[in-house]
Amino acid sequence: MKAIIALGLTVAIAAPLFSAPAATRRYVVLTRQVPDDIEKRLFQDAGEHRRSVRTFRNAHAFAADLTDEQVSELRASRDVRSVTPVVERSLNDATPPSAKIASPTENHSTKETIPYGLDLVHARELWPFTKGAGDVNIAIVDTGIDFDHPDLKANYAGGWNVYTQTAEPRDDHRHGTHVAGIVGAVENDFGVVGVAPQVHIWAVKVLNDKGIGTDENIAAGVDWVINKAKTSGGHWIMSLSLGAPDPSPLETELFAKAVDEGVLVVAAAGNRGFFAIDYPAAYPGVMAIGAIDETKTRARFSSWGAKLSVMGPGVAVLSTLPVGSAKVADIEAADGTLINGLPLAGSPLLSTLGRVVDCKLGRIGDFPHAVSGNLALMERGEITFNEKVRNAKAAGAAAALIYNSAGTVDNRGSWSLIITDCNNDGCEQRPDDLSFAWPLAIGLSAEDGQRLLALAASGSFAASYRVDDYGRLSGTSMATPHVSATAALLWTLARRNGGTDQDRDPEFRRGSREPRV
Repeated sequence: MKAIIALGLTVAIAAPLFSAPAATRRYVVLTRQVPDDIEKRLFQDAGEHRRSVRTFRNAHAFAADLTDEQVSELRASRDVRSVTPVVERSLNDATPPSAKIASPTENHSTKETIPYGLDLVHARELWPFTKGAGDVNIAIVDTGIDFDHPDLKANYAGGWNVYTQTAEPRDDHRHGTHVAGIVGAVENDFGVVGVAPQVHIWAVKVLNDKGIGTDENIAAGVDWVINKAKTSGGHWIMSLSLGAPDPSPLETELFAKAVDEGVLVVAAAGNRGFFAIDYPAAYPGVMAIGAIDETKTRARFSSWGAKLSVMGPGVAVLSTLPVGSAKVADIEAADGTLINGLPLAGSPLLSTLGRVVDCKLGRIGDFPHAVSGNLALMERGEITFNEKVRNAKAAGAAAALIYNSAGTVDNRGSWSLIITDCNNDGCEQRPDDLSFAWPLAIGLSAEDGQRLLALAASGSFAASYRVDDYGRLSGTSMATPHVSATAALLWTLARRNGGTDQDRDPEFRRGSREPRV
């Protein structure tokens, strides 16, 4: 809107403000509402530079690349309220970026899992009365969503990408898709199920493929949600699993506007582990969400403090990931018992069936004849992983399972079949290891290794290293969608109870099945 960024400059302008090419930085400019023709005056000769300008419908503000001179002139105008550099925002995921995504505890292609968080928020106690269907909408302001995911596409209602300015907010990270599954993964007999499995989900992409954005991006997403709520009607919840320690004048204004418009804003408190709440969670009117684990204990990483509104499940939460983006390894017994593992670097993506055979330390001579075509289970120690797995293959094993030694640091995330040789000229992986036809190789904890030994006589096992569409993440990022979706259930329940008698569940109306929340 032109009226939003139009400025009446009180300083003399001998030449157009945006005329000379120079080094620029990104700024957010808050203005006062003034006549439309001033915008034309400011940007008449901006050329390529004008393309960098972003306007906001619900705030008298704009963002642009500005030179130092332009900033000085803008700050000198009485029609400019503030000129501030953009500040960074990032996702509030406590899972280390380098960590492998933890394997699920079920085979999601054949069965549906109920994540523990649903029962902590008592979601299933509300499902006889509402599963989120109706006119309540949850806008997930994040990295986007994989809206083709089989657990999400039925509830996906649309969205916006603030980078491309298109309705194509596809997730190129993983975070937004994980959040979306917590909110509203559908009931379909496979995968996982969300807190509100029939709610309308909207994706607003404000963070890039590294999970990073700025207050400008967040503000643009909030601006879009406000407009959407105005034009579409219904009730709206914004779920923001992101933040940073620094406030933003533009965000302050737009979040206040969202609250004034009746949008419920729910945001992650942060993962700084002490008395400090991130923004936007710290803004007035925004619910600040901390994280607890499965035992209802506050997560060690979770921020907390007087501004905290509530806490939700946020430790090792199982949810959706972009299709094909996760790789998981496990061993499943015939009775369905599942033991999680981690693949050794260099292992192929394979699945195989066989009996578990104890092959001690995997040295030559440790392999009984029965290992041929079966799963060689070996303990870490004495020789390299490379040697153990080569020996297992030479003995005819279909897969190599290596468990950690008791009392040894569990660093399976770094276990590798590929040996790296280093000298004064640098380091190089052995070419023969890179070209070798390795069998499936999975690393196990010491406890799981002993567990598998105890189960070895129970029959055949399925060992698998495969691509999956689900995984576990931790953070106040994961707690936030639990609260957002619970609010949606309560909102739809309240809406339902405000209807006519015949619209209400008779048993609920009599109070015989009142949910505990």
